[in-house]
Amino acid sequence: MTTKTKANLLGLALPIILVLITLNTIAIFSLKIDRNLHQKKLEDLTLLKNLKKEIHSRVNELDMQARSYALIKKPIFLNDVEKLAASQTKSFKTIDSLLLVLNYQPKGLNELKKEVNAYYDLVYDMVNLAKEGKNDEVLAILNENKGLDLWLKYVDFGETFDPEVEGQIASIENRQDTLLLLNTALQSLLAILGLPILIFVIIRLKRNDRKNLALLAKLQEKNRQMIFDANIEKENDSSIDYVVQNIADNLEKSKAFISQITEGNLSVKWEGMNDENRDLNKENLSGKLIYMRDEMLKVKEEGAQREWLNLGVNQLTELLRNTQSSDEYELDEVLSFIIKRVRASVGAIYISEENGEKKELVLKAAYAYDRKKFLDSRVQIGEGLIGQTYLEKEITHLRKLPVDYLKIQSGLGESQPCDLIILPLKHNDQVIGVMELATFKEIEKYKITFLESISEILASSLFAKQNNIFNKRLLQDSQVLTEKLRTQEEELKQNLEEMQATSEESERLQRELREENQLLQDELSRLKGHMIGQD
Repeated sequence: MTTKTKANLLGLALPIILVLITLNTIAIFSLKIDRNLHQKKLEDLTLLKNLKKEIHSRVNELDMQARSYALIKKPIFLNDVEKLAASQTKSFKTIDSLLLVLNYQPKGLNELKKEVNAYYDLVYDMVNLAKEGKNDEVLAILNENKGLDLWLKYVDFGETFDPEVEGQIASIENRQDTLLLLNTALQSLLAILGLPILIFVIIRLKRNDRKNLALLAKLQEKNRQMIFDANIEKENDSSIDYVVQNIADNLEKSKAFISQITEGNLSVKWEGMNDENRDLNKENLSGKLIYMRDEMLKVKEEGAQREWLNLGVNQLTELLRNTQSSDEYELDEVLSFIIKRVRASVGAIYISEENGEKKELVLKAAYAYDRKKFLDSRVQIGEGLIGQTYLEKEITHLRKLPVDYLKIQSGLGESQPCDLIILPLKHNDQVIGVMELATFKEIEKYKITFLESISEILASSLFAKQNNIFNKRLLQDSQVLTEKLRTQEEELKQNLEEMQATSEESERLQRELREENQLLQDELSRLKGHMIGQD
């Protein structure tokens, strides 16, 4: 091999390494960009699933309000009917726009829309008939049970819709796994191809030390700029052996680092990387690999957090569904679940209730609190942090609690918590109650997001329970009133019968008196005639 050929090969060596590093960097950013693009699609698919669930939820709420109005004729139950109709229309428009973006037209959607709109029309007809006092026609509509047809349409729609949406989500995740594998392959290629180039450079440098001293210095600089800079100066920094060994070590580190990531070990560390040299390596291979690891770890953690949040929401929803049929607030089990889910230490739930002409917050559930703190289980609106949170309708989150605000009792004694969060339980901007949680450790951001989500779900459940209790009480009052009216009607009927019998008896006595009077007059006339005859 001629000197010129060797020089040409040496001149190609470093550009090849640069090209590989550039391709690897492009691949890393391509993965990130692709993930960001498909993250939007994942969010759209998730929103689409939630909107599909809300369709039936709003129909149930509309049906409940219409039935309540039909039973007791209270206009208050019609306040949200128009809002529900508008929300349903908006949801269908959003679904259509999302389906257009996703280029997916599910089977049965138009039939479901028609069935929902027809059911809304039927509910409006029932409300109008109730307003006109046509109770028999209202009962006839209720007995037709048109909601069953709607439910069957909803189930049929979900049998094709749900698998399709889940399939698209799985497809996106598979695509991301493929891109990750491609990145790993490029990293491996970089390590594999770089080693022969490095050997060639070392041989070339050994044969021509004088000419290559400057090249060695440049190569070492490139090593630091492109692979890893330990920020350590040594006396033999410019020797061939040291430079070659340093580059080989860095490539070996790269290979080991990539192998660990390929095997799923996202906690792998780059040997020699510390706080002092971290900034020096931001733009080289080691920095990019660490950045890639951090991004993958972030994606993994976000996925785990998202899965944790969705699982918690589903579990709470199921728990609330199991207790929804009861007339009482069975919140101890719900609060215990929330406390354990977010690893809090203590917690309490207050529900607003009427007390005469004013409202107040009444303690309905408590977890692990000292009994002395809750001798007074009622809090006035605007009083303290709890009452103020209810009044302002905003979350209160304190990292530093007021002195002696709260003590947590444990086997080690009493301690002051370091994190307190008080959440208003809002449903359609109406505060149903307040939930208070405290812990020894700071509550993570994703757990706060979870608490915000479930506070709305819990508020909706409590609102529905309050409506159910109110409706049942109204129905019971109506039944008591009806029974009372029936009793009064029976008593009135009995009095009328007695009065009629008394009247008939009086007429009979008068008739007998008239007959006796007539007999006496006849007898008197006969006696007078007899006396005249004797004279």
